Amino acid sequence: MSKYFYLLLTLLILMLISCNEKVHNIKEQKFIKKISINPTKNNLSKLSDILSQNYKIISLESNENSLIGKIDKIVFLDSKIFILDKDKTKSIFIFNNNGKYESKISRFGEGPNQYIELGDFYIDSITKTVNILNTFPARLMTYDYLGNFLAEKRIADFACQIAINSDSNFCLYLGNNITSETVFHDLIIQNNNNEIVAKYFPIDSGDQSKAVMIPSNFCSFGDSLSFIRPFSDTVFDITTNDMKTKFVFDFGKHNMPNDFFKNKNLRSNIPRFFNKAQKLINKNQYASDIQPYYESEFLIYFSFLFQNKKNYSFYSKKSKKVYHTNLIRNDIIPIKISKVIKVKKKQLITIVDAYEFKNGITNFYNELNKTKKKHFFKSNSKLVLTAVKIKNTDNPILIVYNIKESF
Repeated sequence: MSKYFYLLLTLLILMLISCNEKVHNIKEQKFIKKISINPTKNNLSKLSDILSQNYKIISLESNENSLIGKIDKIVFLDSKIFILDKDKTKSIFIFNNNGKYESKISRFGEGPNQYIELGDFYIDSITKTVNILNTFPARLMTYDYLGNFLAEKRIADFACQIAINSDSNFCLYLGNNITSETVFHDLIIQNNNNEIVAKYFPIDSGDQSKAVMIPSNFCSFGDSLSFIRPFSDTVFDITTNDMKTKFVFDFGKHNMPNDFFKNKNLRSNIPRFFNKAQKLINKNQYASDIQPYYESEFLIYFSFLFQNKKNYSFYSKKSKKVYHTNLIRNDIIPIKISKVIKVKKKQLITIVDAYEFKNGITNFYNELNKTKKKHFFKSNSKLVLTAVKIKNTDNPILIVYNIKESF
């Protein structure tokens, strides 16, 4: 008798929980803003078309404590630079705005106050804390800016990315993983008591494309918070708990059908799945794989694949125009734009490996004649001196470009 009583009690609790959780539909809008791109025609030949000649070099200090394996995420806040290295050093590094090393959080392990799998982080500028997401189980580990442990809280069974919306709720992205018997959605929003207040995108175990990890599904600036799923053409606004469509990328006849990944012929193990998918995407001349997506008050940067070529795209919120190219020429400084890591107000921030930076600048400079060297050094002295000073194995260089006022 007691066994059935506890079984009924358990079912009742689950029913009450499910009744309190809100399965939200995406808010309908009469007008949805489209960003139209013709991927067959480049309309950006050189960086100086959209960027000014003014730029800033940030050389991240390199010492035995500050060497970064890979920059997975970067946040500029409170006159500091916070850098996430998920896999190589499993750490978060903290530098000042000029690149001087201050501290790091490196607590990988299975002991107290440690994380097992470093998935994501966010900064609370009010409490001056770094809040780290341990993916499985999903725990929030809180540290101060000096790396001292402050608190720990379990927030879910699993989550691979986290953000905070304007309602001060946790937005958790699950990466198309079913990890509990009660959560079957890819994006859940929950309050500080771990109560789910909204959930979106039912998990589809048959769609392997949604299990892809992109640099960041969330993008925030000011109070605004956006969300984009892998292989999606839509950016959603989740600034509040009520999600709405923010932008739709329109590639015209090169749009990928919404049911493309439902093709039964694609179902296979992950590596073969994407090999098959990419061949079919190229055959049909679809534009796909919008990532990364970075947004500020003034511009949007995103890239996409078309015919196996990466396209660099810049959208001006002022002119409502897209500039894009698959072959970008940097005529501001002699360094290839290889990776955009952030947009901040009217700034575009890129990273360059120390080896590539040192050799690119020194080789270019050494090939100049005496007169041209003098002229180049006068305008780019920090650029040349940084290239001479750094070692090939040093931390990456951040280059901060300024967007033209006319953009």
